[in-house]
Amino acid sequence: PAWAAAASPAVRGLHAALGARARSSAPAMAAAERQLSGTLLTAACIARIRSLQTAGNTGAGKESSAPAIPARSSYLHFEKIRTRLNDNDMFGHINNVMYYAYMDDAVNAHLLDNGVGVNYARMVLQSGCRYMQPISYPCIIDVGLRISKLGRSTATYDIGLFQAGVDAYAAQGTYTHCYVDASGRPVSIHPNARAVLSVLLPPDEN
Repeated sequence: PAWAAAASPAVRGLHAALGARARSSAPAMAAAERQLSGTLLTAACIARIRSLQTAGNTGAGKESSAPAIPARSSYLHFEKIRTRLNDNDMFGHINNVMYYAYMDDAVNAHLLDNGVGVNYARMVLQSGCRYMQPISYPCIIDVGLRISKLGRSTATYDIGLFQAGVDAYAAQGTYTHCYVDASGRPVSIHPNARAVLSVLLPPDEN
């Protein structure tokens, strides 16, 4: 590139070495950017590293292999969550941690409303959230639920979070419940609970 001709051999060498590291992971890219700060042509070097990171993630000339995002209509049940003023953070939109509370509230509201109370002991095994666009108080959130995997002792949910009446995602999450005994060990899901959970399985998996 044009900037390389003007750069010192040290900067060019650093750029090459850090660029190779940056291909491997996002943390490596961040470390490369920190190391480059204070060197000549920092902006150009960082831009090059970012392009290498993108190429490493998607493959040159190839489309991303990320799974397709399901349509809102694919969710089999919705719970409405009313946001609160203190859900907003200092930037004026709902803080990212609140989305986990919304998912937890929606999953358990569906269970409780259908007779699966605290006597059916369960705990969260894992959860995750992908943020699509910011939303702010005041608003109503529609939390869409469906189950992607129903095992012997676990139920894994696909969850879509939308502003009420809006088809575009605010966020997309995953959430896994594990049903346990009094000692916290996994147990088979009770038939009553399994019947309620099965309603959230896509038709071709029932």
